[in-house]
Amino acid sequence: MLEVNCTGSPRAIGLTHGTAARSLVHGSLAFYKMLFQTKCKMDWSDAKLFARIFHPYLEQNWPQYVAEMEGVAEGAGVSYEDILVLNAPNLLRLNIKKEDGTSVQMIAEAGILGKIGLNSHGVGCTLNAITAHGVSYNKLPCHLALRTILESTSRSAAIQMLEAEGVASSCHLLVADVTGGTGLECSCEDIVRLEMDLEGLVMHTNHYILPHNEKVVESKNLLPDTWYRLRRIGELVDAVKEEGPSIEVVERLFLDEVEGDGSSICRHYQDVDELATLFRIVMDLGERRATVSVGLPVDPVENFELRP
Repeated sequence: MLEVNCTGSPRAIGLTHGTAARSLVHGSLAFYKMLFQTKCKMDWSDAKLFARIFHPYLEQNWPQYVAEMEGVAEGAGVSYEDILVLNAPNLLRLNIKKEDGTSVQMIAEAGILGKIGLNSHGVGCTLNAITAHGVSYNKLPCHLALRTILESTSRSAAIQMLEAEGVASSCHLLVADVTGGTGLECSCEDIVRLEMDLEGLVMHTNHYILPHNEKVVESKNLLPDTWYRLRRIGELVDAVKEEGPSIEVVERLFLDEVEGDGSSICRHYQDVDELATLFRIVMDLGERRATVSVGLPVDPVENFELRP
């Protein structure tokens, strides 16, 4: 996996990112042009027009992210609008050293400013895709919401920021630090907290678990196996509770290949949906480290650690 080390101003960080990952950014663009056409019947030019609607809000409230995206675009030799709409699976290991001293390490697609990882304050985040109708153009797009988490000093600070700003569309964001974790079920209408249970656990897959604003209409056809996988991870966690939490114990959970409703937690590629597990990440936020396995956890092509 490509590793990119970025320091300096937002534009300098973006320029380094885009220059180093130029070929991956172009691969991401090719993938997403195909995906938009086949899944949404939308030309790339139309996708860029929709993405551009976010720009006034971002320019006014999050100019540092605009500058970083402009830097990525310049480095990769593409347009700012391409980067604004980009969201595709060409993975890289992105290491950022901010001017305030905060270090961020994440696994992200080339061209994306925020995804799954942790920072030097011991704050980490993960993402579950969810589909629900609607989008708000005066709230943070999902990947920039993830970036704000990765720039936060604590779980509570990250949640406070996101609840104040809002998230533009549907997703589930898990925010955690040494004090625990909180799931944020997001839509363009609301953010609903999924707090830890009495045993300190939060588990989530690809559907809303909690009630939402009546205006929120969830699509049920994103991943039909999502309910099975939530039940299955609960069963696996129950089976290892006596061992106590550790990176090694949690890593084993993602080796599970027992299928239900057509798929498993360790998801092998299937022609029917063209989806597969891309990587596994397990974090110990007290130690400020994460282990990453690229590819299927049962047969990884690469293993490494993040230590911001």
